[in-house]
Amino acid sequence: MLSRWGLVPGSPPCRTLFLALAVVCLPAAGIQGDSIRNVQDDVGRRVALEATPRRIVSLAPSVTETLFALGVGDRVVGVTDLCDDPPSVRTLPRVGGMLKPDWESVLRLHPDLVVATTAGNDAALVGQAEKLRIPLYFTDAPNLNGLMNSLVRLASVVGSSTRGNDLRRSLERRAPTHGYSSWSGLIRR
Repeated sequence: MLSRWGLVPGSPPCRTLFLALAVVCLPAAGIQGDSIRNVQDDVGRRVALEATPRRIVSLAPSVTETLFALGVGDRVVGVTDLCDDPPSVRTLPRVGGMLKPDWESVLRLHPDLVVATTAGNDAALVGQAEKLRIPLYFTDAPNLNGLMNSLVRLASVVGSSTRGNDLRRSLERRAPTHGYSSWSGLIRR
């Protein structure tokens, strides 16, 4: 078929045409090469990430505190109106509320990951983020064990696995003696 246009498979003009088509078509299809990493969030959804997230938007105070506890607070570029701890988040750009984030504000921050929680964010965020092609990761911590598992999974997603495992061990040592049932209570101690 290529010979109809005077192209010989493997010839320099044919290779040039193939490369030009790849450069134009693959990004348009959302394919960015080998750097795509698929992760599963806490509710079982597949989330495609191009690399380790460098620009993260948090859609819940508990998520914000967790990201800072994991040592990736310097990568948090936006938070909700309710996020106020640790104190350094008070200067970060705001993206609206937990139930109705301002997606234009989110987009202006160019996040490569947005993190939400089933304990406060609406499931409708999934469809909204998908329409905007924003990777959205949901955490889910129905109990203390769920909190610990969620912490480790999120740590892996943001490239902080060692810190996540260390933090989990530290929190497990304290949780039984203090009887905490909230994430914030464990992190702040």
